[in-house]
Amino acid sequence: MRYLRFRSVTVQLVILFVAALAILEIVSLGYRYISRTEALASLEQGSRIDPSRPEVRVQLARAYRLKGMLVRAEQQLKLARPASGATMGASLFQHQRVEFDFYVEQGLLRLQQKQFQAAADAFRKVLDMDPNHGPAHRHLAEVYLSQGSYKRAAEHAARAATLGAPLPEATERLLQQKLRGQDAGPGK
Repeated sequence: MRYLRFRSVTVQLVILFVAALAILEIVSLGYRYISRTEALASLEQGSRIDPSRPEVRVQLARAYRLKGMLVRAEQQLKLARPASGATMGASLFQHQRVEFDFYVEQGLLRLQQKQFQAAADAFRKVLDMDPNHGPAHRHLAEVYLSQGSYKRAAEHAARAATLGAPLPEATERLLQQKLRGQDAGPGK
């Protein structure tokens, strides 16, 4: 009986998690039929059903960040923090996927909080796991641009573009403008 109840809760969690991810995907594509609030409610319910699931916590942190609820996003990331050396009952692949998603979300949160060094550290961890992750290169370029490291920003922007994740046009123009200003030198 206990097994059946556990299985029922697990099935409910999986259904809620998949539904919430689908809702977030639809919202991120710009459809206005489903609100972020509905996605957030599904993820919150999923985290209550099984609070030990770090992948739900990471997605909940993403939803909070997208709604501008940065303190709550931070709290969820703390709860999702990958345990060093532990696989939390998951396969090694699943653990690595959660860890990867965790660092992507942590970098995005730190970037939004203007904690540029912490954002850079998180994105470098993503690139250590996958050197061809275009969005991590793009976000690292944004970090370096914010820090005034224009050549490093340009290197990562070029790599991001090659990998299909170019900087937004306005950001690319700003970077090019900063590079030209740097080439002109002071007083010119």
